[in-house]
Amino acid sequence: MYPTLIYPKHGTNNYFYSIPSDSSIPVSIDRPINSLWDTALIPAFLESTDTYYQKLLGPIIAYSSFPLQQIVDDIISGSNGSFDGTTGTGTFGWVLATTDRHVCFGNASPFDCHPDMNSSYRAELSGLLAVSYLLTGICTHHWILTGNVTLYCDHKGAICNVFIRRNLVSPFMKSDYDIIHLTKQILKSLPVKLTGQWVNGHSTAKMKSVQEELNIIADGLAGDYASAPHPRHRPSRLPLPPPTFTIHVLYDRSVITSRLYRTLATCLYRKSLTNYILQKTGWSQRVIDMVNWDVHGQAFCRLSRQQKISTTKLLHKLINTNCQNRIYYGTSDLCPCCGIHEESFHHLLTCPDLSMVDCQEKA
Repeated sequence: MYPTLIYPKHGTNNYFYSIPSDSSIPVSIDRPINSLWDTALIPAFLESTDTYYQKLLGPIIAYSSFPLQQIVDDIISGSNGSFDGTTGTGTFGWVLATTDRHVCFGNASPFDCHPDMNSSYRAELSGLLAVSYLLTGICTHHWILTGNVTLYCDHKGAICNVFIRRNLVSPFMKSDYDIIHLTKQILKSLPVKLTGQWVNGHSTAKMKSVQEELNIIADGLAGDYASAPHPRHRPSRLPLPPPTFTIHVLYDRSVITSRLYRTLATCLYRKSLTNYILQKTGWSQRVIDMVNWDVHGQAFCRLSRQQKISTTKLLHKLINTNCQNRIYYGTSDLCPCCGIHEESFHHLLTCPDLSMVDCQEKA
């Protein structure tokens, strides 16, 4: 990675270009309105919705004629996400209702992301963003200047990162910060007070609270949509750029939405690390391709710091042995346990002496 400045350039062909590099990155910023929705079904407060939010809110369905402008002080919302780890895709559902359990509006939609970076966390964040944007349209259309809305979600991390935690020094390193950033921007501009609260998801209680019922309804909407998605609202690995975007970091025909540091480090160093392993081990490319490096990385990250050090030494045959001590210190290379064979790395793992077996079991 070399220091560079990124500039947007507008004209016949919109693109970003960098200095000192002379290469350009084509970026489409033409944003058609109502390209995904049937104009006959669009509520008045959503008529000017950008394509990004059209995709986020999903296919428009019939909604209650209940006067939303009169119930903002008595309105609550619930959202829930559904994520399929095998395909890396998911959906989320959301509901607007009154405290007397009158459902005014509800829908479900997929959320776009690279399959390797997707998660249930992003699904929940997408639900929070969808409801926040919907409230913006309602308040603007009906000239609502004050009010209180409570948004319930069963993901504590999503609620905390959107409504509680302040921005850090480097917030863009946080997972799915594109969704968090948009939601925080909307919260600042909302004339009503939107509060996020956690709700126990998938409640089995016989007497459910209104927020638990909303969570179940939202979860049902997400599940139903996942089984029968709308043809114009299918999940995509490349998210649409939001209206306020400046630049995206592209990766593998998609956008980096999480694991930014790890993704950049992988792109920068994976080739050199692979070449080093091939040279060090004498493996062929076929052998190295047989290793599931993603699973290996997940298992390695779960180890403690001391376990990581020991595991790394074992994997790369860096465990101290008497064979090494003889080279560097001129001492005996015999195994301290059996006293017969030289203590090489292979012998360390295969020594038949009982004391060595006991040490291996303790390790």
